Amino acid sequence: MLTAKDSILLIVDVQGQLAQIMNQTAQLHHNLSILISGAQLLDIPIIWIEQLPNKLGQTSPELVRLLEKSTQPIAKSHFSAWQCQDIQTQLKQLNRPNVLLAGIET
Repeated sequence: MLTAKDSILLIVDVQGQLAQIMNQTAQLHHNLSILISGAQLLDIPIIWIEQLPNKLGQTSPELVRLLEKSTQPIAKSHFSAWQCQDIQTQLKQLNRPNVLLAGIET
């Protein structure tokens, strides 16, 4: 069973043009906003990931406004987030067995 005390939320690569042209993008952003707000309300740590933000663009502004209240983005250069040492370090430090994964290509 998932509980707030043993969970982490990973928001992955909701950025740039792709985030704006996805099928049902308004619903995607609405649902992600609810998920982020709920995690913040329950004090669930959030790890926010962007792939090559200098090339692919930043996270969607409506999500940035929510995310920056509790976290900062981690830039990665590989498709797999596990290839990024900063992400591995954060996951190990938080030491929570349940990872809620959300994003466009998750």
